[in-house]
Amino acid sequence: MLPLRALFIGIVGAGLVACLPTSAVADEPPRLKVDGGGFAVQGRCFVPYGYYYGQDATASYSTIRYLRRPTRWGLRRITLAFQDAKTVYGANTMRVFLELSDFMASERELNPVSVTGLRKLLDSADELGLYVVLTGNVTTKPHRADPWYESMGEQQRWRVQARFWRKLAAELRGDTTVAWYELTNEPAVPRDPQESWYVGEFGGYYWGQWIVRDLGDRDPDQVAREWMLKLREAVERSDGEALVSIGLLPWDIPANAFRPEVVAPILDLMVVHEYPSGDSFQEAHDTMVAWDDITTRPLVLGEVFALWASVETTEAFLVESTDHIAGYLSIYNGQTPDEVDPDDLKSVLFAANLDMFSRLKPQVTADRCGSMTTSPEATRSTTVVAKATARRSVVKVRIKPDLGVKKQWEFIVKTKNSGEWRALKRGGSKNVWKTKGAQHVKELDLPKGRYNVRSQRARGYEPDTSKVVRLVR
Repeated sequence: MLPLRALFIGIVGAGLVACLPTSAVADEPPRLKVDGGGFAVQGRCFVPYGYYYGQDATASYSTIRYLRRPTRWGLRRITLAFQDAKTVYGANTMRVFLELSDFMASERELNPVSVTGLRKLLDSADELGLYVVLTGNVTTKPHRADPWYESMGEQQRWRVQARFWRKLAAELRGDTTVAWYELTNEPAVPRDPQESWYVGEFGGYYWGQWIVRDLGDRDPDQVAREWMLKLREAVERSDGEALVSIGLLPWDIPANAFRPEVVAPILDLMVVHEYPSGDSFQEAHDTMVAWDDITTRPLVLGEVFALWASVETTEAFLVESTDHIAGYLSIYNGQTPDEVDPDDLKSVLFAANLDMFSRLKPQVTADRCGSMTTSPEATRSTTVVAKATARRSVVKVRIKPDLGVKKQWEFIVKTKNSGEWRALKRGGSKNVWKTKGAQHVKELDLPKGRYNVRSQRARGYEPDTSKVVRLVR
């Protein structure tokens, strides 16, 4: 979420080395594709795993600065950081922000200098065998935005943003290094009129934007859909194979127009930013379960960091949520283990996060893909059986296949209320149950009513829903 950026201000680290070893060169990645609820590369299950390259040792955003004024030294700095992210911390995917004011030279034309700089950055990623997520249409420094853009009204801005994506997608069409396009970062629709287009200021940078400033009497969900469709169609006009998403806040509440049920039908994958808080990972985990239950699209954890919770709690969240998450992106500040400053709290915190996140990669990848080489839909099916027991007020749930001794199935129970099926809550905000024992069975004592049970994704197995069970007292 947005407050993480405040952490980056004033980060101190050691200097960068001067050259790139020739051993870093690798083959260009083939195109990343959506495969059921996950991803595949050339038919094999793939988990995007990597980092947003945030503030480096100079306390500035190297990628943003480089794309504004591309230089060989700036590209070398980024290439070295990408190389370390891969070889030291296990990245296969990196995330980069594209400022609209840097890439649009005018209302109608791209800035060729920034486009050329981006091409060189992608070429460097190609040589390292990395995918790159491009989060575009952002304005982190409003005072640098062009006057012609800032003077525009809502619909004019939308047209410029759509033109940005149409022209950029045309320039990069067929570039398999691009994992997906994010139409923007953390957009929102205000309920009250706003003076500025920009929101979420931390450390002198703005990380979100209002897509309208005055909603009036319009339906906010419909406004969000219209904006997403306009920008999505702009990308499709230039590259029909490109994957499209948005970096989203995790607020599944009516006041948020960019809720999963609103955006899922329009996007190819869901990207959510989630940071556990407090001593328990349960709330963050429940968010992943809820988002995953709403859509069949791959769910990517687009930002995660132990900021408001301990590293141990964040690690438990990641391990517990592997069945619901198809990709992972954390934050990287450019430091390697030998560059950690033990007297700098931020440097130490980054080191602990990077160590934990990179260490988990083999486990979460195995949990997601197992030994699959083809689509999970084609090879791994699930069976959920729910029956009323002889006691008539108890539902006995059994889920197959066997996940092993240390792994249980998670499931949601839905009941029909006022003509609609709604998730049944266990208490508080929790609505997820788990099976028990080697047979993966759970008995639930429930009131009179009609119920069904839906399993959650687990180790490559797709969800399944039981037949309706009727309970009488």
